[in-house]
Amino acid sequence: MPLTWFSKETIAPGTTIQLNETSWTIVQKINEHKLQIDEAGIIPGWVGYNYPSYSCVLLLVHLKHDRRVTSSAFMRIYLQVPNEGTEVEPSRTRAQQACEFIPPELKALRQFTRAQSAYTPRLLDYRVGKQDESGLVPHGFMVWMVWEKVPGNQLGDAIGNSVFWQLESEERRQIRVAFEAGYKYTIPRVRNFADKIYRDLLRNGFEPSFGSPKNLAWDAERRPLYFVGFHDCDTTEGEEWTPAEFAVYSLAIPPKSSRWYESEWEEDFSTWEY
Repeated sequence: MPLTWFSKETIAPGTTIQLNETSWTIVQKINEHKLQIDEAGIIPGWVGYNYPSYSCVLLLVHLKHDRRVTSSAFMRIYLQVPNEGTEVEPSRTRAQQACEFIPPELKALRQFTRAQSAYTPRLLDYRVGKQDESGLVPHGFMVWMVWEKVPGNQLGDAIGNSVFWQLESEERRQIRVAFEAGYKYTIPRVRNFADKIYRDLLRNGFEPSFGSPKNLAWDAERRPLYFVGFHDCDTTEGEEWTPAEFAVYSLAIPPKSSRWYESEWEEDFSTWEY
């Protein structure tokens, strides 16, 4: 697998990309994720997932002709790539793999934005297109999407470091209150600003697949809690609040002997660290 599937010309700083309604200029590349299925249509190590082969790159961008910090946003480009083992096959062979694909991330942010969710990033624009005859997968999908940078700081990073546990205990409590109040979307008596946070996620059908502190952004000044990082996301039909969600997002630490993750576990949170 190559280090990158994107040409320098495609993602070079200064390159302008036209989406459905707006134009964006690339500032820098942040990261790239690759997912290739084998010739049998299986993703090694992934059970129950049905995705085509693709690579996606995350970019920092700003509106064309507007370099203000407030115009900065994130762009992700999804590019269909050849299945593993077919990278050097003739273009007519690779073209047989071409398909349409709407990333779950785009579905999630589009739904949140339509519902006017105040606690997830707004989708600013997107475009769905196809590669030309010279593409890696001729006529294969190519999807661009841009969403806003929300205020605040993420409570963790991709390698497990948690800012959350460096905060004072009172601020950690406030974050848990905001998190819980939003999750309890079925309890109408909750009226403060936080009652929409997790309710928005569940009502609109999506949440990050592998919840962790990096999926939470906390604005310490204005106190909203944002859910971010929907590159991998799941549907949420039928889910209800349980304090065990604190452990899922590393907002509380259960004792090592606790089996809080099992469905038959008798809930006892008295020995958890908060």
